[in-house]
Amino acid sequence: MRGNDRKLLQILLLWAIITAIIVAYVETCGMEQDESGNSGFHIQLTPQASSSPAFLPVEKQEAKPHPPPTEAITIHRTETHKTTKTTISTIPKNASPKKAPKKAARTRDATYHQPPSGQEGHITRIASGCEGKTKTELEQIFKDEITPMNPDRLHLHQTPDYGNLHNGEYEYKYFNKPFGLRHWFENVLGYPENHAEHDDSIVIVLDPDQILLRPFTNDFSNSSETWRLPEKRRHKLKVEHGSPFAQQYQYALGWMEQVDQKFVFQGGPSPVLKLDKKEADDYYYGMGPPYIATAKDMYAIVKTWSGIVPRVHENFPELMAEMYAFNSAAAHLGLRHTIACSFMVSDIAAYGEGWPLLDKVEAKDVCHNYPQSEYPHVIHYCQRYGIGKWFMSKYKVRKDHISCQAPLFKNPPADVAIKYTKSIYPNKEVKKMNKKERKESAFMVCSMISALNEAAIYYKDNNCDKATANYNYTFTFFKDMRTDEDKKH
Repeated sequence: MRGNDRKLLQILLLWAIITAIIVAYVETCGMEQDESGNSGFHIQLTPQASSSPAFLPVEKQEAKPHPPPTEAITIHRTETHKTTKTTISTIPKNASPKKAPKKAARTRDATYHQPPSGQEGHITRIASGCEGKTKTELEQIFKDEITPMNPDRLHLHQTPDYGNLHNGEYEYKYFNKPFGLRHWFENVLGYPENHAEHDDSIVIVLDPDQILLRPFTNDFSNSSETWRLPEKRRHKLKVEHGSPFAQQYQYALGWMEQVDQKFVFQGGPSPVLKLDKKEADDYYYGMGPPYIATAKDMYAIVKTWSGIVPRVHENFPELMAEMYAFNSAAAHLGLRHTIACSFMVSDIAAYGEGWPLLDKVEAKDVCHNYPQSEYPHVIHYCQRYGIGKWFMSKYKVRKDHISCQAPLFKNPPADVAIKYTKSIYPNKEVKKMNKKERKESAFMVCSMISALNEAAIYYKDNNCDKATANYNYTFTFFKDMRTDEDKKH
């Protein structure tokens, strides 16, 4: 496997200690690090009747047993990767590999951070399109490097590749997200026949490039979350049947305005066709992972989602098609979402994210003394981040970061948010920033460096010869980290 395949597994390691949650990564084998998909948690309840248009079938296999829902929450992290013919090689223990699989690294990063976050539940990685040697090697890496963190709660589920449907008539790698989840529901949990056993579980769906910092709950009644709607218009504050949750995203009502819903639901009448703009704006506004719902509701959404996403993509062949399809599926089922603005932070220029949490923390503390009570639930590192010459982008992380021989990232100084007023990117682009942007950029850079280092250290501690493993905090994206602003201090 290639370098960042292994990183994904390391992300899974970060999520290890979950008592009633199952985390599932849905991905396609061989995809590059910058082409990640979605992930999530699931809580299971009783099945909901729906007229979900299942246009495309999911191959049903013999159901495999899954731990009974003895606890409340089940987390599933789903990833989508483009299937390629890239040769992926394994890395033996106590060796100094040249590369470590990308997907494995991100998995370890997320898994490692599960224990300190306090989140409970099971974790399942759903991998789509792995075949032959690649499939076997992924299973071995998971067995050797992921499962030992928490054997009872870490799971791997592999599915066929759904990124190229109907012999290329529908080609879109993110098809693996809804279809991978559906495959897991039907082949591991045994839906719909075995729904009663898992219906009352909670499912949270996360992107693979999201790292959990603060645990989720299924009851937000007494939480400090911020919501899209004011209190009088809000739907509910508890995850239960008919009450799913999601994070606000900036595509607003694009799913209605840019997609011909009559074409999508041409098989019969749909409530979406009669949905007024106010209802859509309140409960189906642009939203994405983290998604939270009961397993009953999540399966209903996933079944409809996988049924309509080919038509959504045919009508709107763009990157956001699968997210638009999720909104259409939820609206079709009448599953009003309570939309949060504080579940994640991602883009420092975005509205409707958890950035106000940082307002409570002084700039001098965002890197080394950040109070856990003020953390967002997840950081979604889908952008590039920089402060001074301190830089982070998931697209630029060296492929062998999770290995025995690679150095750790050098840690930024504690006053990095105060010291610099601009960002200098590796391509020599310079961006001036105001105080707010500097503080938020410093938080993301420091959080990502900390997460990647912790995952790498875990790997070295458990897979490398201590005498030769590289524990030096020396890696930066610039040979010379000094800037003009350093001369002022």
